Amino acid sequence: MSISYAKFTELYCANTNRELHTDPVHGIYFNDRNTNKRIYRHTPPSPRDNDWYAWIYTNADEAKVLWEVASNEIEPTEAEISSNGGYSLLSSYSFMDTDVPTVSVPGSPPVLVLPKPEAFPLVIASDNGTFFMDEHTEHAPKHQYEPAFQAIVVMNPSIRFNDIDIVTNRTTILLLLRFVKGVSFQAFHLDLDFENNTLFIGRKVLHAKGHSKPGSYGRNFEAALTKNEIEGTTSHHRMLKYMLGPLNIVVRHEADAYEPNIGTLQDPDAPFGTYPGPILGDTKFEAIQHRSPCATKIIAPGKLVPQHQIVELKSNDSAQPKDQM
Repeated sequence: MSISYAKFTELYCANTNRELHTDPVHGIYFNDRNTNKRIYRHTPPSPRDNDWYAWIYTNADEAKVLWEVASNEIEPTEAEISSNGGYSLLSSYSFMDTDVPTVSVPGSPPVLVLPKPEAFPLVIASDNGTFFMDEHTEHAPKHQYEPAFQAIVVMNPSIRFNDIDIVTNRTTILLLLRFVKGVSFQAFHLDLDFENNTLFIGRKVLHAKGHSKPGSYGRNFEAALTKNEIEGTTSHHRMLKYMLGPLNIVVRHEADAYEPNIGTLQDPDAPFGTYPGPILGDTKFEAIQHRSPCATKIIAPGKLVPQHQIVELKSNDSAQPKDQM
């Protein structure tokens, strides 16, 4: 939906059930308290100078454009998009707070600890300090999938990627979906590499760490509702294989926590999942031997958590619609 600012104000801001807001990514929008819906006013990209974009074009030949496309030129696939085929959990691992890049395999996400009724109202301090925006960029800047493949070789050594079309991560998929939907104007950079017939899509970010924004509570909200079961872990990640339409893909994603009280799925129509049996030793080792200074060390602590127990935690201002979470 695209309307002029004057018309936007006339139609929606006069109604007391609607509130005007500004979003740094999407621009100006209003919330309708009756429908809890959000509609955006068309906002052109914020002007940026060449220095701001310089990091995006590092090692890129701006004079050699291989392909250029607008979001409205992309056609949807005719193949069915369904989760009925289920998924396979290829590996899981947790980054450790160490000087040398180290992951525990299979690791473990924090366990969800729900507060008792008498603990309410919860008082949570606002976030402060720095945090990881992309821990793989910090620990494996040259080969961001190296920790994941170290874990795969330990947990699932017989797996082969001959039939895999794409290896990517959850954040990249979300960026591409937002581009296709035409709702995001912020530029982003993806590294594309082919290994035989498999496309590896990697993220490129300016900084691995970011600073907490005023009024943000997300990280402290997670800390208040979870407990680490492995001392010294900083984040937990998983590699899932599934079909996305006609494409056989492997996706890396971060797991906020797990809920141990979620039992085995009983619904016969629910998507199935397979869980590899880890092969773990008692000492530190490297699953894949190489001489890179960024080689990831592997240690054995952890337990294999079923994928259906994984949960994502989100916090939100009660005045904002849930669809922005």
